[in-house]
Amino acid sequence: MGPDWEREPTQKELEEMKWHVREAMEAGAFGLSTGLDYVPGVYSKTEEVIELVKVVKEYDGIYTTHWRRTGLRRERTVPIIEKIKGIYEAIRICRETGVATEISHIMSGFTIYPEPPTELAIAAVRQTIKVIDEARKEGLDVFYDIIPNVTGGTLTSIYLAALLAPWLREIGSLEGLAKALRMKDFREELKSLILAGKWYALNPRIDPYWDSRIELISHINKDYLGKTIKEIAESKNVDSIEALFDILSEDPSAKYRSRGFTTDEEIAEFIKYPHCMIGLDTYTFDDKWSMKHPPYYVPHPNTYGGMPRYIRKYVREMKVLPLDEAIRRITSLPAKVFKIKNRGVIKTGAYADIVVFDYNTISDVEDPIEPRHYPKGVHYVIVNGVIVVDKGKHTGAKPGRVLKLHRQ
Repeated sequence: MGPDWEREPTQKELEEMKWHVREAMEAGAFGLSTGLDYVPGVYSKTEEVIELVKVVKEYDGIYTTHWRRTGLRRERTVPIIEKIKGIYEAIRICRETGVATEISHIMSGFTIYPEPPTELAIAAVRQTIKVIDEARKEGLDVFYDIIPNVTGGTLTSIYLAALLAPWLREIGSLEGLAKALRMKDFREELKSLILAGKWYALNPRIDPYWDSRIELISHINKDYLGKTIKEIAESKNVDSIEALFDILSEDPSAKYRSRGFTTDEEIAEFIKYPHCMIGLDTYTFDDKWSMKHPPYYVPHPNTYGGMPRYIRKYVREMKVLPLDEAIRRITSLPAKVFKIKNRGVIKTGAYADIVVFDYNTISDVEDPIEPRHYPKGVHYVIVNGVIVVDKGKHTGAKPGRVLKLHRQ
């Protein structure tokens, strides 16, 4: 759409986008994915997305969406967003195109204020699932995935300043950001952008309780240790964004841990639904990678232990699903949804992708300071018939291949 992202595309530009979708599908893409929480996708109108997804229909592909939750385009003055509208939008796209639709990283479609007890939060989860279930009863092919972790899944940083990653990256150092935060004009501008929902990772419009989920674990002011941003703000008699700025101004190297933006009980409720898949939302890294420049990201723990945590927490401990059904959600179900033939099953003629683990010991390794730990209890991994992990150690083999859509 060009640099003027908020401008609606011309018909010529829309046709060009459709051409690119068709070209990708011809090359074997599985479908179209949208990031409606991010620039520039956040500025896309539903009708524009529908036109692009109609191309996917021609190739029997799938539509996946990081559904619209920020409300940046249409509801900029609303302090708390009705997230459920993003799910309704995804269902509408499915209905009007006839394309199977996967809603990525599901969460409750309702923001409850004040912060609800577990029972009320679960009721909101059930109502969210009901919206999807009613769409399926209508005959729509709608699925969703959930991250098996209360803290998300992409990248993480132990530095509190990483919560302000775009500005930290621009300024170039922890100390520089702390210095800027002592400037009144900078603080006011930054605060207004955060309150407007302009930065996804720290967005009170999506999560009005963000300040109660961030706990200080390292700071020159020892009184802060073990306390949340909210608790520190209350002790200083300031709002939480001002408290965050003050904390970083005092110690730019402050470190934190996330208590999570959801609960295991809410995740468990989503997992119970038979059309729920498990998605880690991670990149691929070894156990040495780290970003050498601001915001000093390291891989999220999900990179190494997401699936083991899923088995440990929701199967072995919480007993949300029996083991065979839990395995179906991460093997044959996603293979079926994404039309990937001969994978996700163990049978003659299928590709030999197999993980051998000890059910009684499989587990992630929790460490708030160092997330780069391989899981426990995984003994063998076989990819395309080749042993990649042998007795818990990587063999160095790389037999993986790029997968393409198999059409009927």
